[in-house]
Amino acid sequence: MRLGRGVSRGGTALWLVLGLLIPAWGGPVQAQLVQGRVLDRATGQGVEGALVLLLDQTAREVDGALTDGAGVFRVQAPNPGGYLLRVERIGYETVTSDVVRVGSATVSGILLETGQSAIELEELRVEGEQQCVVRPAEGLEMARVWDEARKALTLQEWTEGEGLYRFQIVQYQRYLHPDSRAVLSEERERMAVVNRNPIRSLPAEELLEGGFVRTDDAGVHTYYGPDASVLLSDLFLDTHCFRLRSAEEAPDRVGLAFEPVRSRRIPDIEGTLWLDRATGALVRLDYVYDWAPWEEVRGVAEGRVEFQKMPTGAFIVRKWWIRMPAIGRVRSPSTGYPGLRLVEIKEVGSEVADVTSLEHRIIAPADRRPRGDLRGIAWDSLRASPLSGVTVFLSGTQYDAFTDADGRFSMEGIPAGDYAAAITDPALDSLGIFPTRVQVTISAGDTTEVQLGLPSRATFLASVCGEAGWQVGDAFVTGTVRLEDGGRRVAGATVTLQWRRYRRNIHGTIIGRSTLEAQVVTDAHGRYRACGVPAGATVTAWAVVGPGERGTAREVEVSGDGVVVLDLVGGGS
Repeated sequence: MRLGRGVSRGGTALWLVLGLLIPAWGGPVQAQLVQGRVLDRATGQGVEGALVLLLDQTAREVDGALTDGAGVFRVQAPNPGGYLLRVERIGYETVTSDVVRVGSATVSGILLETGQSAIELEELRVEGEQQCVVRPAEGLEMARVWDEARKALTLQEWTEGEGLYRFQIVQYQRYLHPDSRAVLSEERERMAVVNRNPIRSLPAEELLEGGFVRTDDAGVHTYYGPDASVLLSDLFLDTHCFRLRSAEEAPDRVGLAFEPVRSRRIPDIEGTLWLDRATGALVRLDYVYDWAPWEEVRGVAEGRVEFQKMPTGAFIVRKWWIRMPAIGRVRSPSTGYPGLRLVEIKEVGSEVADVTSLEHRIIAPADRRPRGDLRGIAWDSLRASPLSGVTVFLSGTQYDAFTDADGRFSMEGIPAGDYAAAITDPALDSLGIFPTRVQVTISAGDTTEVQLGLPSRATFLASVCGEAGWQVGDAFVTGTVRLEDGGRRVAGATVTLQWRRYRRNIHGTIIGRSTLEAQVVTDAHGRYRACGVPAGATVTAWAVVGPGERGTAREVEVSGDGVVVLDLVGGGS
């Protein structure tokens, strides 16, 4: 990319010599407007979504902008002087202009041209064990891969900074089985945001000097993911080394793997930036945390960020998640003694569902994956009736639908692939019922049929209480414990349930009574479950959170179907 001077180099004419000065608005001169247009050298058409950066003569970035549909850009120079213009375009060489002189007037009519040929990553071969190199720009083949990743990260950062889009996102929190990674429960929420950074990150200096995992005074661990500003920072590049890698399962991608230098002694991350060989576009970031609070969960904590190029050329984070271990003391079946064990994995994340411009125009993502449809019925085996008004969703994705009065639902335009379909509803969550996920395969151009349902009462109670934990006629009492009304749920709270049992003679006269009691402890979700309560009994329950007085007692009469929800507020500290 050069300023046009009416000369020819390498057989490609650089046309238009123009430095038109338009008087600035009256009043004191502050920032100066520099505007122009970026063209594709091969087609002569304006390039949309290219990032134009304004640099001072020390190569420091002072402003930048994405080009519009006609390739037009506008940047602000903070003071008069000499500046450089640099154009970043995914898959093409980055080129820097000659010095642009900015005075006390708007500089307009600048025409810039992108590189003539695309960068070729398809022929790049990754052979043997690669040496880990600090600052990948100092290598050769590695430099080509890093430069494309750097451009995509820079574009994503600028896309967010300019506030170009409104997003409808689905944010979720779910718990996974420690071994199979099957989803045990999932909570979802839709919300609208304008270019909010979806990654739980801190400023680069804080993360890279204090670590990616933080522990508060209560011993709670918070995991932070790297955003674009962290990955692009000099501190990250100076404290991590890089190597090229490939994967047999994804031959169309090339990876730039990174890891902390050996001198690092803080919680850090190692991972891989994956790029498409054909286009040079950044596809995904996978990473793991190299530190764990307990040896039993080392290597469990991990994260993923998926990127997507928009039709305008801008880059967004399409999807992300972070997985964190939940540890608990579990009695060993062999020794009988409690020990630390991974009991579940907490995953938080979000996915973009819809994108609109600030003028509310729908933007179709540049995602050309083949798609199919899903339809089916949700059935309540507990009551032998359809489940109406519940949410059917594909776990960990944006795709969901409500069931109608007949329990039927449909979803359209789902990318082909394998998913886990499930049901969620506040009433089911209160009962602690988590319907089994059903694996579904979406095929391009086809409609997949699926039936989802709740287990029968017998199956549900047997799975929750165990075969010996309940008998026909027994009731099941469940609920949550919170610190205060509407407050957060509390794990490890002790719940006490009491009820009376009466002895009667052959004539039905009460001849004696006794008080029975059961104690249970809330799980990681703040939920308790008590089995074996007799149907028809009046139960009094209270909770204690830590040492101190018990919380307010609540009373409930067990219903005829033997499934009761009783939420409590804990006492103590």
